[in-house]
Amino acid sequence: MTEKHFFACKLAILAAFLSVPANDARAQAARPVAALERLKECRLIVEADARARCFEAGAASLISTYDNGDLIIIERAQADAARRAMFGFSAPSLPAVFGGDAIDALETSLVRTAGAANGAWIFHLADGSVWRQIDNTRVANPRNRQGEPVIVRKAALGSYFLKIGDSRAIRVRRE
Repeated sequence: MTEKHFFACKLAILAAFLSVPANDARAQAARPVAALERLKECRLIVEADARARCFEAGAASLISTYDNGDLIIIERAQADAARRAMFGFSAPSLPAVFGGDAIDALETSLVRTAGAANGAWIFHLADGSVWRQIDNTRVANPRNRQGEPVIVRKAALGSYFLKIGDSRAIRVRRE
C-alpha cells in the first residue's frame, strides 16, 4: 500500500468516525470507560477473594469490550502521528478523540512546488501534506527552495500561515 493510499484510508476512517452523531459517539465511548471504571473499583475491595473475583470479572469485561470492537487501544505515538496527519483539516473534535492538546504548528520541509492557474502556489511538504496559497502575497521563487524548512501555523478564523525558511509567511489552506 503506498503512502498516499495509507493516508487516504486514515482520512476515510476519521471521516466515518466524525460523521457519527455526537450522542452516539458519546454512548459508544461510555461503554469501554464503564468497563475500565469497574476494573478500577476493584482496588477498593479489601477481602482478597472478593477482590480477585472482581478483577477477574472486570478484566473479562474489558477484554470482551476490546474483542467486540467497542474499545480501541492506540499508543501515544500513533495518536500524535494521526494528529499531525490531520493538521490543517477541519476536525475540531480530533484532540478529544486522540487525547492531548491540538497541534498549533507543523515543522517539516519543502519537497516541491507547483503553480496554480490563478498565480498562487501549491506546496508539497515532506510530511505528505499539500497546501494551497490563498492570499496574494508574492513568494520569492519557491521552485528553487526544495529542502528548506517550512513552518505551518494556525492563524485567525481557521486559516493557516506557511513560512519557507526566513521568508514572509503566506496564508494557505490544506488540500
